[in-house]
Amino acid sequence: MGIPKLMTAVLFLLPLPLAAAAFDDAFSTSDLQYEIGDEVVWHVTDSETLLTYPEMAYFYFIGPYLVFDLSRDGDKKKRAELRQYPEWRVRDSNSVHATMRLEASELDEFTWMQLQRKEDWRVKPPLRLTWEKQQEIDGQTYRDYLVAVFYHDDEGYHKVPLIPRPDGDFDVALYAHNHQVYIVLNDSLVHVENVAGWSHYQCYFKVGLYTSGNKADYGGARVGVRELHYQLTENP
Repeated sequence: MGIPKLMTAVLFLLPLPLAAAAFDDAFSTSDLQYEIGDEVVWHVTDSETLLTYPEMAYFYFIGPYLVFDLSRDGDKKKRAELRQYPEWRVRDSNSVHATMRLEASELDEFTWMQLQRKEDWRVKPPLRLTWEKQQEIDGQTYRDYLVAVFYHDDEGYHKVPLIPRPDGDFDVALYAHNHQVYIVLNDSLVHVENVAGWSHYQCYFKVGLYTSGNKADYGGARVGVRELHYQLTENP
């Protein structure tokens, strides 16, 4: 996300504490995870520190926007994501709501939201919401598009085209309820997925930026978040 484009969307500049305080609820139940490659560099910023509004090269504020900013140079993937806690089950009602903006990137793909599962080892994310420069799905080519990438243990991956990337801000809500996942974009339900096979997972949401393409990739990406809220049902 080029800073000039992002700055153009900001009608007024808020003082940092006032702008950042809009994220207090989300920060209070999130850690910031930053990683380069296969744990070559791994850093976690906890909730208590997030509530002091730290700024780093990959995580900072512009006006009312929280910005995630990464570049990739080859095979090593990078991530800077807010990791929501506590975990929950898909049988209950849990959701994340955000207002975001995504700019096109030199990368082939990046992930901007996830429904993840907690394990003691690395696992395939059950759901990633991605931006794709170009993606072929069921014989049709989608360019500059938002795509849902689901993974089921018994079926593998399948990709669902959602909408073309909006030019400016858009609203997104990701709901898990009664073993179903609902994806809502700009108040329109765009996909429902049966996730009964995830019933034993301990799940959580992630929001931010992950340079997730599987091939060596080069370039930068930025994601702006203007609002972020969780609605959670804690499980025993």
